[in-house]
Amino acid sequence: MNEFWLWFHAVRSAEWGGWYAYTIVSLVLYGVYQYSLDNLVTRRRRASARSVCAMAAVAASTAIVTILSGTWVLYRLYVDGFISGVGEAAFLGSLQGLLFLFICKFRFQAREVFPQRIVLPVTKASILLVILASWFLFGEIHKVTATQLVGFVLIGMSIYLFKGGKVGKVADSRDGKTNELDKNNGENSGKPEGESGQGGDWSPRYKRALFSLVWATVVSAAIALLAKYAVGPTNIDIWLFMFFSNAFTSLVGYALVQRELRATAADGTSGNRAGVDLRGTMRGGLILGVLNLLAYYTLLRALSLGDASVVIPMHSLYMIIPILLFSILEGEKLTEKTTVAVVLSVVSIMILRS
Repeated sequence: MNEFWLWFHAVRSAEWGGWYAYTIVSLVLYGVYQYSLDNLVTRRRRASARSVCAMAAVAASTAIVTILSGTWVLYRLYVDGFISGVGEAAFLGSLQGLLFLFICKFRFQAREVFPQRIVLPVTKASILLVILASWFLFGEIHKVTATQLVGFVLIGMSIYLFKGGKVGKVADSRDGKTNELDKNNGENSGKPEGESGQGGDWSPRYKRALFSLVWATVVSAAIALLAKYAVGPTNIDIWLFMFFSNAFTSLVGYALVQRELRATAADGTSGNRAGVDLRGTMRGGLILGVLNLLAYYTLLRALSLGDASVVIPMHSLYMIIPILLFSILEGEKLTEKTTVAVVLSVVSIMILRS
């Protein structure tokens, strides 16, 4: 057994492929995770049920990450006798977990009015904030090359083109029907609330969605920068940081799910009648937990080895994975814009390798 752990530590210390390999692996794993999560959640007919089910799946997934990372931390504590940086890991990890819950809330509120093809590219503008902040906060501006700038431009072009394609399922396409609730909130028309005849151009609901969209972008950048600060300059143990961030997310997320279910019961509607299959969603989330663990670990590993201004933009292209999986496994046709976006994404990843 000791020989196995010696070999394991030797592999970790070898830093196979460096930040680039970790980023590619994390990109693929998180893309598969997102595809699986979309499939799990979009089985629900009602939009309100999808929101609750998505939250339940994330809570279950982060619970598995918490258990597995906590087990590793306990093993390290047993072998080494101590673990440094527990206080910093607890503070920064809990803060990131809180920010993650905020971004989920902001995205749900934005999706009440704006379609995914608008929400996605706008929130991905956080990449620009990450690049600029990383240049000055972490001194990465001195490492910027002309090749990297070309890669950043290609990433921006690909994200812009993605808005014309389908990244995640909005409607339940299994029976060729679209949820009437989605039609009513402008989900399919691509128009905000004011343009679909449900309120004024600056109605309170529209303002809240717009506010949520802006804050989702800012918070998304803050999460990436906080992760880089934790595993980079601060050099906090990755497993310890994962434990605290996911423990906070799991506990608060589960509490939010229970609150939503109580609100549903107060309206006189049972969970099943509302389309909320909590047990099935939680079971699916538990299965996705291992995938989430590997994707999160490899991303943090990449950030600990590489520059956030390069790792985060590359990792943001994980969206090409669910697009390709939906096309290959479920026969969804790729539009011309989406095809060009996928090609540009692959080219930009190859360019940023240098």
